[in-house]
Amino acid sequence: MWPFPQMLLKWDEPKAFSVIQHKVMLSKIPWWHHLVPFGSFLAVVIALLLVHRGQPVQGDILFWVMVGFSFLGFVILPYSCVWLAKSMAVRIIIWSNGIGRYTFAGDWVRTYEKLQSFSINSCGSYHVLEIMTQRGESRLIGIPPELDLVQIEYLLTEHGLQKRFN
Repeated sequence: MWPFPQMLLKWDEPKAFSVIQHKVMLSKIPWWHHLVPFGSFLAVVIALLLVHRGQPVQGDILFWVMVGFSFLGFVILPYSCVWLAKSMAVRIIIWSNGIGRYTFAGDWVRTYEKLQSFSINSCGSYHVLEIMTQRGESRLIGIPPELDLVQIEYLLTEHGLQKRFN
């Protein structure tokens, strides 16, 4: 027997579903967390000004280079990473030993022993696979309309997951 899990089915989540998931994730973050990069940048600039106490800053190129790098590191980089995470595709893979959701921001992989049930619902231009874990957590996965839902149901029920009807 092959020691590595076999890939049974893979797809990319529909863009419309990923955008909604991203908006839901951002809505759970407190408003003041969005100000942390600017606060960090401001703290670095204040620290640099304290270092230059009493000395003219206009002609000091090193000061402005430090301000530029701190702006890049504390403001531009965090927001560009969020944009990059939102714009990249989310890959779903059904393995012979579990299911995985792979994103830029992090992966979610569960073996079939940790999963309990699933349901598939239609949401207009795409379908949504809801997976319940043994611990009662729910995870949503987008399915493009061109994918065969019967094949997904077969693969999940074959590995011991119960189909829930809504």
